[in-house]
Amino acid sequence: MHSSDHKRWLGQRRFCLVAQPMLESEPMTDIGLMTVVAFLLFMSSGLTGPLSSLYLQSLGADYVAIGLLGTVSSLTMISLGYAWGRLSDRLGRRKILMAVGLVVLAAAHGLMALAPEYRYLFPLRVLAAVAQSAYARRAWP
Repeated sequence: MHSSDHKRWLGQRRFCLVAQPMLESEPMTDIGLMTVVAFLLFMSSGLTGPLSSLYLQSLGADYVAIGLLGTVSSLTMISLGYAWGRLSDRLGRRKILMAVGLVVLAAAHGLMALAPEYRYLFPLRVLAAVAQSAYARRAWP
């Protein structure tokens, strides 16, 4: 690479070395919004998590079914995290996938509250895990 080629290549890159403070009148940045949404999402999960086993017992689930529901959710999230990342990179639609994931997650949790018995929760937990893995994998680079 000649020196002129090297200078031309460096000239194509853009750098920002100085961080500018956010003014009060500026809208919330994407990072700020993602942080708030992630905080609310994980806080709500943390608040309802300890009570979920009691809710499942009220729907007729025994200890084995409660454990299976947790296992199915965890395995689904773990196994789909990589796939969501690849899909997001391929499509280049990170924000859309995150928004769809959040909407589906909210719908799945709403349907879980309406379930008449615990057997209905298996597909809903899988759906919620798919949606949560879509959001969680793309929220953090």
